[in-house]
Amino acid sequence: MKKVLSSILLFSILLVFVFGVGAQYKYANPIRIKNNTSTTLTNVQVLIIFNTAIPIANGWMQPNGNDIRFTSTCGGSVFLNHFLEGYINTDTTKIWLKVPSIGPNDSTLVYLYYGNASATSASTLSVFDGPHSGCDSVVVTSTNTVSNCQRGFAFTPTEDVLIAYFGKRIPNVTQRYVTLFDATTQALLVQIQVDPGVAGQYNYNLLPTPFWARTGVQYIIALYNGSGDMYYYGTSSQIGQHMTYGNMRYRNTCTQNDFPNLTLTNYHYGTPDFLYFVKQNITPPPTVTILPAADTTTPAAPTNLTATAGSGSALLKWNKNTEFDMKEYRVFRNTVNNPATATQIGIVNHPDTTYNATGLTNGTTYYFWVKAVDRYCDPKISAFSNVASCTPGGGGAVVNRSIVLPTPGVNTNYVMIPYNPAMNWTSNQITIEAWVKIGGTTTANTVLNKGAASFDYQLGINASTANPFFRAQGTIVLGSSITIPANVWTHLAVVSNGSTVVFYVNGSPAQTVSTATTLGSSTNEMRIGRGNADPGSGKLDEVRLWSVARTASEIANNMCVKYIPNTTSGLKAIWHFDSTFVDSVSGFNGTAVGTVTFDTANNCMQTSIKNIQSEVPTEFYLSQNYPNPFNPNTSIKFSLPKDAYVELKIYDIMGREVATLISDPYKAGTYIVDFNAGHLASGIYFYKIVAGGFSDVKKMILLK
Repeated sequence: MKKVLSSILLFSILLVFVFGVGAQYKYANPIRIKNNTSTTLTNVQVLIIFNTAIPIANGWMQPNGNDIRFTSTCGGSVFLNHFLEGYINTDTTKIWLKVPSIGPNDSTLVYLYYGNASATSASTLSVFDGPHSGCDSVVVTSTNTVSNCQRGFAFTPTEDVLIAYFGKRIPNVTQRYVTLFDATTQALLVQIQVDPGVAGQYNYNLLPTPFWARTGVQYIIALYNGSGDMYYYGTSSQIGQHMTYGNMRYRNTCTQNDFPNLTLTNYHYGTPDFLYFVKQNITPPPTVTILPAADTTTPAAPTNLTATAGSGSALLKWNKNTEFDMKEYRVFRNTVNNPATATQIGIVNHPDTTYNATGLTNGTTYYFWVKAVDRYCDPKISAFSNVASCTPGGGGAVVNRSIVLPTPGVNTNYVMIPYNPAMNWTSNQITIEAWVKIGGTTTANTVLNKGAASFDYQLGINASTANPFFRAQGTIVLGSSITIPANVWTHLAVVSNGSTVVFYVNGSPAQTVSTATTLGSSTNEMRIGRGNADPGSGKLDEVRLWSVARTASEIANNMCVKYIPNTTSGLKAIWHFDSTFVDSVSGFNGTAVGTVTFDTANNCMQTSIKNIQSEVPTEFYLSQNYPNPFNPNTSIKFSLPKDAYVELKIYDIMGREVATLISDPYKAGTYIVDFNAGHLASGIYFYKIVAGGFSDVKKMILLK
C-alpha cells in the first residue's frame, strides 16, 4: 500500500513560521476544543465552522482568507497546519486544523489570527494523512490504442477520503481528461485535464476544489482517450488501502462526459488515478467553541472620569470605550495625585461605567483613575484615564434613596417646604409627577400638596379605591379608571392645562378628564407625603413640580432620567431625597417633620417582583430575560443562595444607566422581576446584577 509524495506536492509539506503574530496579524478569535474521549488525541484533525463573512465585511480579513493562521499559544511564533475547505465569505466556512495534542476529557485553546493584508495562503493538505494513491500505483504493461473511449475502475471508500489530485499513467504523452462519476446516479462530479507527463509514469494535477468521497458510496474514475491515444491494461484488482475495488469500467465511441456503463472484472484499463488524504475518525468527535473576537490594538484610555463625594464613599463615572473587544475597566485610588503608586480597588465589567468606591475616610481627599482592558488573549491595557478627585464627608453623597412615609393613619410624618413666592404662578398649567410605592389604602396617600387646607394644588391617591386624584382648590378630578397597585413602584403624573386633566401611569396616558381647574395662590407651605388630614404611606421618590403642561413624550422620555437640566422650561423643583431635603432647582428647602426615614430606591420601570421558589438555590444566577426581543414588557429571573443586597440596573448601548429595577436587601430564593420599557427607544440594552460578591451582565433587545 503506497503513500505518494511527488515533487508537485512539496507545497503541502509542513511549514513553520518563526515570527510572532502581534505585528502582522491584528485580529484573533480564541477557540476552545474539547476532547470528548478518554484517550489522548495526537495530531488530530478538527473541523472548525467559522463565520468569515463578518471579518471580511468589516475589512478585518482578506476576502480570500489568505491571512488565516492558527497558533497554540497566545501570540505564538509557530503556526499550526490548517486547510481551508470550500467557500470563504460565508457564515459556515470550513477550516480543518491539525491540533498537536488534547488530553483525555480535556480542552485546549488555540487562536485563530487574521488581519494581515500582505499574507499569502498557508492552507495546506498536510493537515491530513497522505497523499495515498487511489489505485495503489498499480502498474499494468499491455498497451492498446482505442480512440474516443473511457477507461477506468469503480471503487467504494471504507471511510471518508479527501480526493485532491487526478492523475494517469499512459504509454504516449498527451493531455487527457480524467473524470469522477457517481456510480449510482451516473452524475459527473469532478473533471479536469491532466498534463501530458512522462510516458510510463504517473503524473498528477491538483483539483481546483478537493472532493470528499464518502464512506459506502461507489464512484468511478475514468480516463478519456482521444483520437489515436494509447492506454495500458492488464489483470489486477489493486486498490488503495482505504477503499474496495469494484470492477473495470469502460465505454467506446463516446466523449469524456459519457458515463462508462460497461464492466470487466479483475482488470485495470487506463490507467487513471487520484491522490487522496484521510483524517483520524474520532467518536465522539471533539467539540469546538469559538469565543468572541479581539484585536491586538491597545484600547484608548477612558475619558471624562468624574468623582462625586458621598459619606465615606465616592461615585465614579466615565465615558464608555467604543472598541469592539472591550472587556472591563480597572479602577485605581490614591491619596496623592500620582497614578504610578495608586492601588487597584475594583473591576467593572464593560459596558458598565460606574463604580461606587466605599470605605473612604471623610475629610480625606482621594484621587481616582480608570484603565480600559480588552478581551485579547494577552489582555491589552490602556493608559490611565484623566484623574478625578473628591473629598468624602457627607452632605454631598449621591446615594439612590427614597423617602419612607409612615403607616397609614399616622398624621405627623412628612416633609414640609416653607412658602416661597415661586410656588405660585399666574398660569393654570401644572404638572406634578413622582415615583410612588403606596403602602396601603387605609387613608388617602398624598404625593404633593401646596396650601394645606386651601389646596392650591394637590396630587394624591384615594384611600379606598387607589385611584389617583388631582385637586385645584375646591375642584377634585378623579382618575376613576386607574388603580395604583400597593407595594409596587409606579411612576404617576398628572398634567392640567386649566381645562383638561390627564393622568399618566408609567409614562403612558391612562385617563383624560375634561374639567376646568384653577390653581390657588395662598401663602401656605407645601408638603410632600401629607395633605391636611391625609397622611401618605409607603415610599416616594423623584417628586417633580412644573409650571407647564408637560407633553406625553416629555413625561415618558424623562421619567427615568434622574438629572435633567435645571434650565428645562417650566421646571420648578425636584426632590431626589438622596442626601438632604434640598431640591435641585429654585431653593425650595425641605424639612423632615416627625419620624420620616429613608430607604434605598428601586423605582424606575419596576412593575413587580415575585418570589417564585421557596427552596433555596445552590448558586447565584442571572437568567436571560424572556421574551427577548421584547415590546415593551419582559421578565428577568435571578437566584440567591443566601441573603444579599441586590442591585439590578439597566444600561443603554452607550453604557448609560437608564433604569434601576432593584436596590434592596433580599432573602435567599429565586425571583422574577417584570420590566416595562415602554418609554425607551428600540435598541440593544444591558442588564447587570450585583448581589454580594456576585455580578453578571446580559444583553436584551427592545423592538417596537
